[in-house]
Amino acid sequence: MTIITRREAEVVTRVCRGAGPAGAVPARVQNLAGLPATFIGVGSLDLFVDEDVEYARRLIEAGVPTQLLVIPAAFHGFDGIAPESTAASQFRLGWNTVLKRALAPNSPERNPETPSMAETALARTRAVPREHPPHASFE
Repeated sequence: MTIITRREAEVVTRVCRGAGPAGAVPARVQNLAGLPATFIGVGSLDLFVDEDVEYARRLIEAGVPTQLLVIPAAFHGFDGIAPESTAASQFRLGWNTVLKRALAPNSPERNPETPSMAETALARTRAVPREHPPHASFE
């Protein structure tokens, strides 16, 4: 189980309050059109549930294929703390199904005009200048 450190929590807090590079918080991007298909999974007791649901709504309004999975009575990190629980199994099934679909090259649900999640991740990886570390500093 991974525990977030105080330093990591401070970085996350600063990013959530607007610090950090543009696009560090996708929900703050004004125009979401053209983004690849998106899966959002969250517990109903998670501190971020309202933001996640709102982001999913905005994605849907922008025409982005979006799947939102809200696991009842689940808190942030529930799948790591209780990996054998029914809720964690339901969560894993949700994201595994979405990943299998997204990574299948000939998936009938894939829009050929929209890059897959894998293609988007690969493009972002290639776009990162080699002289910079892969993690941004928010100091």
